[in-house]
Amino acid sequence: TISISPSTSTTICSGTMVTFSATASGVGTPHYQWLKNSVHVGVDSNHFSTTSLSTSDVIMCELLSAPGGTILALSGPIVMTVETLPAAGAITGSSSLCTGTTTTLSVASTGGVWASRRPFVATVSSVGVVSGSTAGLDTITYTVTNSCGTGSAIFPITVNGTPALPPITGPATICVGVPSTFVDTVSGGTWSVSDTAFATITSAGVVTPIAPGTDTIFYKLSNGCGTTTRRRPVNIAIPPTVTPITGASTVCVNDTIHVADGATGGFWRSSNNAIAAIGGGPGGGPGGAITQPSIQAVGGGCALGSAATGSQLCGTDAFFTVTGLTTGGLDAAKTTIDNAGSGY
Repeated sequence: TISISPSTSTTICSGTMVTFSATASGVGTPHYQWLKNSVHVGVDSNHFSTTSLSTSDVIMCELLSAPGGTILALSGPIVMTVETLPAAGAITGSSSLCTGTTTTLSVASTGGVWASRRPFVATVSSVGVVSGSTAGLDTITYTVTNSCGTGSAIFPITVNGTPALPPITGPATICVGVPSTFVDTVSGGTWSVSDTAFATITSAGVVTPIAPGTDTIFYKLSNGCGTTTRRRPVNIAIPPTVTPITGASTVCVNDTIHVADGATGGFWRSSNNAIAAIGGGPGGGPGGAITQPSIQAVGGGCALGSAATGSQLCGTDAFFTVTGLTTGGLDAAKTTIDNAGSGY
């Protein structure tokens, strides 16, 4: 008689080495012929080893009287079951979603486990439903396991949020009739104002004030996940009005005169302090809110004095020319200034 046994279980993983052993009795010198699916394999030995097995392969062994001789006995069959490393298959579905929304992924295999590598960006349920939490990139995995190991599939996914917008930059106060530009560093958005009775705005963010008051500048940017809006309140002012400067228009060198302007709250300055210097007078000191400043002629020639009223953005100037006299008569030199204070 002859019997055989495997070195492992009859259920193995693909590629596993299995050694089959034969035990013979009732014969002096036994000889062996191994069979795999009824085909001769191996050599004349009581052992047969192989890594080339598939599910349903049948291993048997013949007991022979001599090599290639008479068959004295035949062992019972061993039927093998061979398992392979599991294949997860390909994940299919949408590769992007918005924060606060879900999308469902699928895979052909069953019995696996879904997972997210960055769960703070997205989570995934046991049936492949992905929920977007925070804008960013994530990888969803699907893993199947059997006795031979683990197989995985990966699926990159992008979670998008609404657009990120920095604050609008621009002046807090603008003047009627004077265009001002407002900026947001992210392009592609739309500019608007809350009330076009006070101001209008172009597609480039240039605001033209129409009437005094308060308006709100809006900048909106949209994507597939929604719209982000930035707001900036703006005050619209009008320039104040100054009246003509009154007083003497000539003064001798080293003498002084007083001039006045009907508008209050302004500031006095001279275009050329080497010819006529503005000093103190009723209402304050040099350069302050003087009601009637003194003007002292320092040298011959003409100087332009001005009274400036209002804010830096919406100021208005009234101008007045003072002539300094010398013993030789009127000096032909004359200096004037523009609103910014530069000579010409």
